[in-house]
Amino acid sequence: MDTKWVLKIKANQQGLVDRFKARLVGRGFKGILGVDYWKTHASVVRKESLRLLIAHAAHNDLDHKSIDISGAFLEADTDRKVYVEVKGEGIDDLIPPEPGMVYCLDKSLYGIKQAPRQWMIQITNDLLSWGFVQHRFDPCLFMKRDSETDYCIVALYVDDMSITTTKAGNQKAYDSLIKSLTARYKCSPADDRNVYLGIRINKTGPGHYSMDQERYVVDLLKKYGFNLPEVNVRKYGNMTPSSVGSRATPLTKDDCPKTQLEIDEMNKLPYRQIVGSLRHLEQWTRPDISAALNILSTFQANPGKKHWRELSCLVKYVAATRHMALHYGKAANPASKMMGHDLNKQLECFVDANWGTCKDTRLSRTGYVFFSRNGCVAWRSRRQVTQALSTCEAEFMAASDAACEIPVSLTERYRAFTTGARGTTHTEMQFIIPLGIMMRYLHSHRPCASSDKSVCSLSVGAGFP
Repeated sequence: MDTKWVLKIKANQQGLVDRFKARLVGRGFKGILGVDYWKTHASVVRKESLRLLIAHAAHNDLDHKSIDISGAFLEADTDRKVYVEVKGEGIDDLIPPEPGMVYCLDKSLYGIKQAPRQWMIQITNDLLSWGFVQHRFDPCLFMKRDSETDYCIVALYVDDMSITTTKAGNQKAYDSLIKSLTARYKCSPADDRNVYLGIRINKTGPGHYSMDQERYVVDLLKKYGFNLPEVNVRKYGNMTPSSVGSRATPLTKDDCPKTQLEIDEMNKLPYRQIVGSLRHLEQWTRPDISAALNILSTFQANPGKKHWRELSCLVKYVAATRHMALHYGKAANPASKMMGHDLNKQLECFVDANWGTCKDTRLSRTGYVFFSRNGCVAWRSRRQVTQALSTCEAEFMAASDAACEIPVSLTERYRAFTTGARGTTHTEMQFIIPLGIMMRYLHSHRPCASSDKSVCSLSVGAGFP
């Protein structure tokens, strides 16, 4: 395969030029399966795991740091012989000695398909050899514990490394990691020390962390030509992700364009691109837009003008609230007392369902959110896959979806932070396990013709304290 130069201007969180980057990359799309590469999958840390990690750091007043490994992929070995042809300006000294000769890579190169996987295998083996223990439910979480008050947790997102450690003066595990990393790789603190994967993680005070993507929202608005409004706290206090009209009259397929002229006109608008960009924002730090975005996502194949107006309304809401963040800590959610719930526990779940809200399919909608240390760590809003005959069945389906998230995925990851050992599900959530099993038996995903709200008036509320 051949190579090319990639030139990039890297900006910081203020939007200013941080540095200019130039990198020689392989054009991996020309590689042949079975010849140039085979396996390409590289695991990344789950979003819920990172948020749980920040919640744990806030509760125990830990430090969070990001480490930048320069040219990480260039340090990984290749799993097979890969031949490249080097061309381009500025690399005349790499011209082969004889015409027709090519280079064989000794190490991985950015751009080849197996480079992320090879780096992940190498850094995993290194961490294990340095005394770290790999989490069995999230393979990108590693922990080294010297004592109950001295431990270090590493989260990997391919070549981006997040480190949560005990405070200064009690950081033997962290110092040992940094010593081993610098001895093997060329490391340096990240350019923006409080930024990880484009997410600003601020320690705003003792026992308090926040996560936001304000810079990402600003770049999104500039990319698609939206205005950048001033942040007005009084104004956005009454704003919602969806307009009043859409809540009174839900969006349906009847709002989609019918003629080819209307379809061609809508194809000129970046509807899908904006939905995809907002999806990245929603999955990391903005659970408040989850329901509205999920509804708009169902019309990506053929959006109409009404759908575009609702998407524009959502973008304006995001622009006006771009500084909003997830907060973790004892005093992060003062409104929790008004709700009558203690959200400072290890894990707290709320789940609900809206019966038959989709007018096109008569499917219900599920929504749930998990809190840990007063901040959201997991959430979901989606249309249910089968039709519910009553509000009771819709609530049970929603409870089953939430139960699938609780028993193993979240509680085991949180248990690893607190004890460093494998164990059973947290006691506060044990009653959810039989509920999830029962729900799988109850609704066997049988098809039914349609469901109307006049069929049955039975309802049940599902809220897990």
